[in-house]
Amino acid sequence: MKPLTLWSKPAASACRYRWTFDQVDRLAAAAVRQFGSQDIAVASADILRRAPLDEMTDDAWNDMLSVDLTGVLRMFRSCARLMGEGGGSMVAVSSIAGGVCGWDDHAH
Repeated sequence: MKPLTLWSKPAASACRYRWTFDQVDRLAAAAVRQFGSQDIAVASADILRRAPLDEMTDDAWNDMLSVDLTGVLRMFRSCARLMGEGGGSMVAVSSIAGGVCGWDDHAH
């Protein structure tokens, strides 16, 4: 996995949405070791399972929630533990698909 870069320095490895809680904890700890503190966390998670509501399977729905919600929870929880008393900033970036109206093959 190629590291993300920030001002030409490796910032942290990209986190796959299927990572376990422990793997995300290790990623956050690695960022603290590299930079000395945890001041910001950015969670950019999004997948889309296209299906009309009456055809959306439980597996497809749970897969979408796993990425769009649980992935963000994992990142923010791991980083919050390392931010300390001074706190920090958390930014969640996701899809605009939920606000798009008129698509007959989207259940959300």
